[in-house]
Amino acid sequence: MLCRAADKAFKEQKLDANLWFSYQDKVNNQEITVLQLKAERMAQATIKLRFLILQAWQEANKKVP
Repeated sequence: MLCRAADKAFKEQKLDANLWFSYQDKVNNQEITVLQLKAERMAQATIKLRFLILQAWQEANKKVP
């Protein structure tokens, strides 16, 4: 999807960010824009990172018998 968006958004070797972010395509049978897709993926990454940080904190603070 991101490559197809780039194909549409590049004009005369310059990226039109508005065209790129507003490009819409079907992902998992749902119409979604590049901006929506990026926001969703960033949210997923944030949740995973939070889990890893908490896990590392808990392991670092384990009491050793």
